[in-house]
Amino acid sequence: MLIFISFVFMVGAILAFVYSVKSGEADHADRLALMPFREEEKK
Repeated sequence: MLIFISFVFMVGAILAFVYSVKSGEADHADRLALMPFREEEKK
């Protein structure tokens, strides 16, 4: 029974991951990763 529940959770996680990748929710993450948190002081 425990193995079956673990399998259901694993399949659900994989399906959620595939759905989020196909829907393009994480497209903005690439741009945010390259942007600085704050403006650097120019001396």
